[in-house]
Amino acid sequence: SQEGWVYRRNPRHDKKTILKSAKKAGEIVFIGDGTSDVAAVPYSDILFAKRGQFLAEYCRDEGIHCHPFTDFRDVQRSLDGVLGLTTTMTPRAPGVSG
Repeated sequence: SQEGWVYRRNPRHDKKTILKSAKKAGEIVFIGDGTSDVAAVPYSDILFAKRGQFLAEYCRDEGIHCHPFTDFRDVQRSLDGVLGLTTTMTPRAPGVSG
């Protein structure tokens, strides 16, 4: 590029490749929000898409079932319900916002 930056895709970090391999080991729970997460949709058994973001809109438009979420507490509650679990979340480190 003009500023000296070069984008190189690392195939070891390709979501499709990773999930395709992981699918052989069991069910996949995927949490995403953006355009790069669309590749994970066919490999996800339980799909979480962040409300108001590209992945949620894509799922809605394509009629793909997903669990919408706003924050990870929503994901936790949904997983508890879907999987019949009682999970706990680790508190944030002091000084970490979000």
